[in-house]
Amino acid sequence: AGVNLPYQSSTAIKDNVPQVSKSSIQNGDMLAKYGHVVMYIGSDQVMESTPYSQNGDSSWTGTRVNSASSYMNNADYSAHRYPGLY
Repeated sequence: AGVNLPYQSSTAIKDNVPQVSKSSIQNGDMLAKYGHVVMYIGSDQVMESTPYSQNGDSSWTGTRVNSASSYMNNADYSAHRYPGLY
């Protein structure tokens, strides 16, 4: 999406990217918990990269669009907005 994040892990995002309230989440904001991050893309949807599809060589891959509800309702996830997006 043209935004270079200097963070390589969910821990770095959760600990360094400013938190916003879930009620004010906007497209491009991240929902993060220690161990996983998803990006909110609007219309109650998130985009996530997760190993959900097995390749022919037995490796796992995948990026999918999923409902945001389970992340929004899970207290382990907090909303984060990278400075300068809006």
